Amino acid sequence: MLINFLPHRKLSLLQQRKAFVQNMALACLAALLTALGLSQLLAQDLARAEDSGLQLRQELKALDAQLKSTAGLQTELKAARMREAVLQQFQTDSAQPAAWLWPLAEQLPDGLYWSAVSQDGRVVLMKGAARSSSQVFDLLSQMHASAPWLQPPELLDMSLAAAVQQEGFPPGLNFSIRAELLAGPAEKQPGGRP
Repeated sequence: MLINFLPHRKLSLLQQRKAFVQNMALACLAALLTALGLSQLLAQDLARAEDSGLQLRQELKALDAQLKSTAGLQTELKAARMREAVLQQFQTDSAQPAAWLWPLAEQLPDGLYWSAVSQDGRVVLMKGAARSSSQVFDLLSQMHASAPWLQPPELLDMSLAAAVQQEGFPPGLNFSIRAELLAGPAEKQPGGRP
């Protein structure tokens, strides 16, 4: 049998163990409460981040939709500009024959007539009838001298007219003249816009 002569030491040791266990329990409880509090704060931050992420995704979807509509509008705008350019070119091209045809019509000598005038790009083909070859050559020299918007014209064909001639008139001639426009736009040609 053991006799304890120092019971106050044993009592003190028991109290220390009890205090240690109580302190450890309090520390564990405090750690647990702190961990719960921090987890709640982190959960709230995570929820806010998810909400802001959701809002950003929705805004990105809206921006994507706007970008697609803008791209569609840009495509439509390019198509409209191309149509406008084609229409302007068509207007310029349709005004071009009037710009060079009127001065040529004013230069026609008496007894010479145009039967067909056509334009393919910058090449102009003129067909007509004349009473004599001298009238055709007069026309060629007048065109060469007073039509600076044309390259020197070429006489392609000159032949006797197949039509029945009236009595007392010399036989008629058919002729073809080819010339090329020097100035592309109508502004550089006579009668064009300045």
